[in-house]
Amino acid sequence: MVSCYRRYNMVQRIAVVYMQNKPPGFYSGGPYYSWLLAYALEESGFDATLFADNIHPVFEDDLSCYKQFKRVHMNIRDITANILNDFDCVIAVSSWAIVTVSRFASELKIPLFNAFVDFKTFLEQFDNVLVSRGSNNVLWKVLYDVVRKGHIMVLGNTLVPYMDRWLGDRVDGHIFAVSPAINSRVFDEVLQEDIAVEDEVIVIGRNTDLKNFDHVLYALKRSYEVGVKPLLNIVTNDTKDLMRKADNYGINIKVHIGVSDREKFRLIRRSKFMVNASLFEGWGLWLQEGMYGQKMVLCYDIPTFHEISQDNKGVIMVKYGDREQFMKWFHNIYFKKCKMAAAEKYGKIFGQGFTVESMGARLRQVITEVCI
Repeated sequence: MVSCYRRYNMVQRIAVVYMQNKPPGFYSGGPYYSWLLAYALEESGFDATLFADNIHPVFEDDLSCYKQFKRVHMNIRDITANILNDFDCVIAVSSWAIVTVSRFASELKIPLFNAFVDFKTFLEQFDNVLVSRGSNNVLWKVLYDVVRKGHIMVLGNTLVPYMDRWLGDRVDGHIFAVSPAINSRVFDEVLQEDIAVEDEVIVIGRNTDLKNFDHVLYALKRSYEVGVKPLLNIVTNDTKDLMRKADNYGINIKVHIGVSDREKFRLIRRSKFMVNASLFEGWGLWLQEGMYGQKMVLCYDIPTFHEISQDNKGVIMVKYGDREQFMKWFHNIYFKKCKMAAAEKYGKIFGQGFTVESMGARLRQVITEVCI
């Protein structure tokens, strides 16, 4: 129970736990957010330790230019109460980490924050538990109980009422929004490089049905039909079906797997604009990247995108799922039938609201409210 947690005069030692048992090369927002949490905690004066699985993400070296924090790579089965007893507070990211850590945090009476990144996946599973009650999925049964009694972090204010509605009669705890930073030093260095814009367009995301690459490929196919043939760079985790679909459409794509942050940001800067037809996002880090990279972004209208974009004129949101409108705006942006300068203007000031420093300050505010 939250009310039984330790109380402190000062909180200094924070553990961030992310473990998801994914294969090498897997890329998602969960590990990235975990690394950002640890860096932001260090920047705000905490002593942070990141406990991660044995898969070293491709962005690890890129983010090492921040103030260093301790990193411990280990199997989730090796996390024990003795390890966590050295910390004043724990932030668990990913369902596996939340379920594993919650038992020890409760036993030790250490304040625990459960951070949710893949929000829709959680709600789908959560809904199954609520409806069936007799589900054999032990993980989600435990997760449901944990989140009702603990403190929760989500990536934006937009998500707070959704989580609150789904949790219903909460036992205790609070829901806090802690948005990820975008102003990595690597990105800032790339922004200073002299990178020529090529006849290219970029999409970033995991290769899943919800990321909806099909609509992007369709828009490119229609462009080819009128003689517009930019190269589509796809930064993703898996080539599954992409090359086959591109061949069927007769379009030119290049799939990038396992690229570093630096290379990803260079690809963004090289592109005429960014496009993404995702049908769901727990937040939208790629949208932050496109905006901070001073590029026009074409996407579907999703609630969290309004919080991120802050009415940025360089972001074009079309009716959710409307493939024809998506294709139309693809052409409009390509042929500069909208104000491309808006992306550069707003991109230069966008990062001020999503800095490592502001993320660290928010974390200090949240942790102080709960623990002291």
